[in-house]
Amino acid sequence: MRRLLFLPSLALLTFAPVQGQMSRDPDQVEIPMQVYENGLYPSAFALVRVVIGGRVANLLLDTGASIHVLSSDLADGLDMESRGTLEALGASASRQAKRFQLPTMYLGGVELHRQEAMLMKSVTIFDRIEQQHGIEISGLLGAPAFKFAPVTLDFETGNMIYYQPGGFEAPKNAVVLDLSTLHGIPVLEASLSDGDPARFIIDTGHSNPLLIHGPYARRHDLLRRKDELFRYGMQGVFGLTEAYMGLLPSVFLGGAEVTDLPATVVSQQSQNGLAHNDDSAGNIGLALLTRFRVTFHFQANKLYLEPRNDNQAIPSDFGVSLTIHRGRVVIEEVGRGSPAEDAGLRAKDRIVAIDGIPCPRDVTATIRLLRDSQGLRMMVKRGRTSMTVKLEKKAYLPYVLPAGG
Repeated sequence: MRRLLFLPSLALLTFAPVQGQMSRDPDQVEIPMQVYENGLYPSAFALVRVVIGGRVANLLLDTGASIHVLSSDLADGLDMESRGTLEALGASASRQAKRFQLPTMYLGGVELHRQEAMLMKSVTIFDRIEQQHGIEISGLLGAPAFKFAPVTLDFETGNMIYYQPGGFEAPKNAVVLDLSTLHGIPVLEASLSDGDPARFIIDTGHSNPLLIHGPYARRHDLLRRKDELFRYGMQGVFGLTEAYMGLLPSVFLGGAEVTDLPATVVSQQSQNGLAHNDDSAGNIGLALLTRFRVTFHFQANKLYLEPRNDNQAIPSDFGVSLTIHRGRVVIEEVGRGSPAEDAGLRAKDRIVAIDGIPCPRDVTATIRLLRDSQGLRMMVKRGRTSMTVKLEKKAYLPYVLPAGG
């Protein structure tokens, strides 16, 4: 079975100095942040609304990008100054790209000055998100937006919070990790199961919990059980790369341990993309970061992770990928060996109700309703036939490594 995964992150080898300020003078500025989920396996992405040159746009938060990215449609007509070219390193390949200096970007009560961006004419990943959620995405808000002041991503309240640099106080009871940069993007040390610490990119633009790069996977023989794992064509900004999905028994982020974590492991194929080089072991993605209240403090070289009050283990979900068709939520794909497959669900089934509650006309709301459901009885319509099926909550992803290594 092959399927596309989202991986919009970019590591760009040229990085521009950050200029920004809070346009008012409070201790902090809160900016609304929308978090969406995709389904099949735990995956999420976050959007914020910005204003550039008088134009309002939704940008995907991507700390794995060392420069902002704009769609050609958004950039058309903006007063931008050419800054030459750069080498853009995507998940599966690299390309030369033109870069430009943007007019002032407004992010709520925050002004970002002299920011640089690259342009992309068409991004398959954005098109897919737009199809699933009906949201227009016009680019990426990269790591430079996080560098001039401490920034918190509060996933419980749905806010991106900027603090005055001099007035920021480190959160109590947080796990504190040393933060450094690689090609302008944030990295820290983490360890898988009982392994030695390795350098991982903090990548809010990667929707899944964890991505493990090919060279690290090869050194640690993480694909020795690949016949039991799920094989994918993982979609990056510049093309596909082969990858496998399974569970890791544990991942350690300093003093924080996450167990039974779904992970994507890139195969050993020789390519020149970020997921195939040895600069880092992998990417820590948004579906893992949403378990915490995350604060980036580049000036102090620290990352703070505060467990959420409503924190729960990352589920393996129910094995359904959802999308919107004619204004209704339908099943796009059913995972092999999943509760959805066991219940007899198929692609193109339309979800009518969950535990007697009418299905929302929204993918994220439907996924959350499934997770909160107690009885998990789903009414679906297949063609002209209606049926009710019972979904059993269970862990169904195979392990990349057995428990204990």
